[in-house]
Amino acid sequence: MPNLVWDETEVMSCLEVAPLIEEYEISYCYTVEKESIRLSLGICPMESSIYVSIWTADSKLPLIDFRMIDCGGIKHRIADQTVPGFEIGSEVLEFVPGQVFGNRFQNDFVIPTGFRLSVKPSVSLRFF
Repeated sequence: MPNLVWDETEVMSCLEVAPLIEEYEISYCYTVEKESIRLSLGICPMESSIYVSIWTADSKLPLIDFRMIDCGGIKHRIADQTVPGFEIGSEVLEFVPGQVFGNRFQNDFVIPTGFRLSVKPSVSLRFF
C-alpha cells in the first residue's frame, strides 16, 4: 500500500493547530476545539489511515467516530462553487475516497467514500 500523499503544513495551517507527532512520524494527531465542538483527527501516513472523532462539550461518547483506510491523499482547497456545503472562500481539507467501513462488507460491495473537513468558521464534515 502506498504512503498517503499530503502536506502536513497545509493540514496544520487549515486546522490552525499543531499536531502531536508520534515517534518516527508514525501518526499525527490534531485536536481542534471550536465553540462546543471538539474534533480529533488522526493521520497515519505510512498506513494511509485516517481517524476522525467529533464530540460535543457535554457528550461522553463521540457523535461521529470513524476510520478510513486506503486513503490516497489529503488536498487543501479553497472552497468555490464546486465544493458544495462550504462557504465560498473557506479552507477545506479534502480526503481522497477510501474504505470507511473496514472489513464489515465484502470488497465487492464497498463504495469508496471521501470527505471534506473545515474548521473555519465552525467545524464541518461532509462525506462525498
